[in-house]
Amino acid sequence: MRRLALTVFLLVGCQTSVTVPEQSAGDVGADLATTRGVDSNGPSTPGEADAGSADAASADGLETTEGDTLKASDSLSLDAAVPPDQQGDIGEAKDASAGDATETSVAPPDASSDACAPQCDGKQCGDDGCGGSCGPCPTLWSCQDGLCVEEECVPLCGGLDCGFDGCGGVCGFCEPGEACEEGLCELVCTCEDKECGDDGCGNDCGGCDPAYTCINNTCDIAEGSWSCTEILGCQDQCGPDETLCKDACVLSGDMTGQYEYQLYATCLDNHECTDALCIAEHCASETAICEYDESGSLSCAEVVDCQNDCLASDQACIDACIPLGDIASQAEYISLVYCIQFFCPPGSIPNCVNFALSDATLCADYYQACLE
Repeated sequence: MRRLALTVFLLVGCQTSVTVPEQSAGDVGADLATTRGVDSNGPSTPGEADAGSADAASADGLETTEGDTLKASDSLSLDAAVPPDQQGDIGEAKDASAGDATETSVAPPDASSDACAPQCDGKQCGDDGCGGSCGPCPTLWSCQDGLCVEEECVPLCGGLDCGFDGCGGVCGFCEPGEACEEGLCELVCTCEDKECGDDGCGNDCGGCDPAYTCINNTCDIAEGSWSCTEILGCQDQCGPDETLCKDACVLSGDMTGQYEYQLYATCLDNHECTDALCIAEHCASETAICEYDESGSLSCAEVVDCQNDCLASDQACIDACIPLGDIASQAEYISLVYCIQFFCPPGSIPNCVNFALSDATLCADYYQACLE
């Protein structure tokens, strides 16, 4: 069956008919004799002769279904052997097989049956089972059983003063005037880009104005550290027209200091005060709040009595008595003192203070308010 199928395939591919070559009479006779089972001398037995006759009839020709006899010398065409209603299919098969009739069509193997399916379910990294990877891990992380695990980093700071530790941190910082050289802090002796302080080796690079403080070799405002009293003391060192200096003094105050100063400055602006007498009359309370960081319970008269117990030359003792009074007493005391300073400035006539305290047009009213 395999040879028959191959023979038909070759016939279809070549689109040819097979013609049996004519044989000579002698050859045909010999073949027929062999087919009939007799030799050239005649049949051996009657029975054999009959059988041979039948075979000879079959050999001489093939009887078709229509009664025609197909002789061996006739041409055998594949088209003639196929029913007319199927010859179209045979023609298409012939065309498809044209060309190399000796090649057979072999279907490619199913590649999907041997493909490797990566296995990365539940994995962040590692082998996917097919020679690939399920993903990389970040720096300083390692892959353990398909999961990225952070590695413990050991800082490398042995013998180092500064610089990076190899784990994203630092081994330390150098002081101002020092530079980090290969992990060690080295002095840099220079005043370049320095407004104040020293050059790193003990040499002076300059100072700052009174309203400023030297911070990291730069003259800056020490914000958030001064009280209202310190703000006023800073402004006393500024010139009368040095607005920037006075503003810098204010910015150096802490929250409370700046708040108290704003109360004081607003009162002066509202009453346009330019002298001590105006302050004594209109802004004594705001001045007391700003000038004195503490308050006690003594009256103004008790504050004066406290001062009378001090020596005239002991200014520290005299000043220490004022914070012992309450806010109202401190305001009354300020009004009295500012009035005296206005009418009896340094260089005034002798007994100016006693005269001002006794004159109702001068400071007598403030004096009486304090003594009550």
